[in-house]
Amino acid sequence: MAYVYGIGRDGEKLRALARSAAGVDGHAVAIVAAGGLVALVSAVPAVAFDESALQHRLGDLGSLEDLARAHHAVVDAAFGEAVFLPLRMATVYRDDDPQTTHGGNALAQRLSVDPDTVERDLIKLVLTIVELLRQLMERTAVHRVDQGDLAEDEEERIGMTLMILHERMEELCKRYGLTMDDLNLDLGPLGSLLPRDFPSP
Repeated sequence: MAYVYGIGRDGEKLRALARSAAGVDGHAVAIVAAGGLVALVSAVPAVAFDESALQHRLGDLGSLEDLARAHHAVVDAAFGEAVFLPLRMATVYRDDDPQTTHGGNALAQRLSVDPDTVERDLIKLVLTIVELLRQLMERTAVHRVDQGDLAEDEEERIGMTLMILHERMEELCKRYGLTMDDLNLDLGPLGSLLPRDFPSP
């Protein structure tokens, strides 16, 4: 079975990480590569990661903590090296050989479906998070200004920083053919993630 940590753009940094990282239960981290993308995976035994075993592990706090720490250690390391989309903890594929790094297995075929779309979605996800943080910073700054908590030079410095961040977001969206509407995730009955009254780049 293959335990999958996440998917990123193929490159030497992620490949080097796979060669050095330790994954869940101490299993080595390997890659499955296809279409310019790589999945970071570990070969795990079915006896420890099939459906019944996972239900038991996720119900035991000690086992759950160990699994979560190992999973997020790999994910956090990958985030530091490349654009990386983590998968839900305990995502496993029964019909893959994680030691096969090029084509041939089901996971590689999934990566090969439309790599351009997957890569664009990865970039969109990252930019959405950055834009959400930028707007939260802006709202906090406006609140502090309204409360009179900032000196005049602090207001100018924060205003300049926010303006630069907004311009940088516009540049990144333009570079990847995205608009602010593309970044605004639909949360169903909760509405949209970002406010609808922001300016489009």
